[in-house]
Amino acid sequence: MKDETALLLTIKACFNQHKQSYGRRRLKIALLADYKIRISKRRLSKLMKAHGLLTVWRGKKFRYATKESECSPYLNVLDRQFKCDQPNHSWVSDMRSTASQDIRTLSGWYYLAAVMDLYSRKIVGFAMSHSATAELACQALQMAIAV
Repeated sequence: MKDETALLLTIKACFNQHKQSYGRRRLKIALLADYKIRISKRRLSKLMKAHGLLTVWRGKKFRYATKESECSPYLNVLDRQFKCDQPNHSWVSDMRSTASQDIRTLSGWYYLAAVMDLYSRKIVGFAMSHSATAELACQALQMAIAV
């Protein structure tokens, strides 16, 4: 019983030392590396569950441009009037992650930038990259101009 209490105190100390972010697997490795304590994964899981040692999951933080100074200086010329009378008069573009469309490739997720002609509703240019940059949008626009 005395050993059990000492073990539990060590587990709690290690758990808090790693900011409550280590689960059973990483905590087992940390206990062996830092405290030279060998414990089975089953016993560690039971002790953690019995004493409420739950990991705090922190999601990834994303930054979105929301300030006026960071937004595009270009005016909204179309003003949501998406009807067009002649081809190649008005183009619209969009950039999105393929993760939102559940398209996975062997090399991971991609960003897709596309340019669409409002008259024919066809994609006239596109580009793909691992990062959403202005260069990606320019590549899609250059492809549309070349057509």
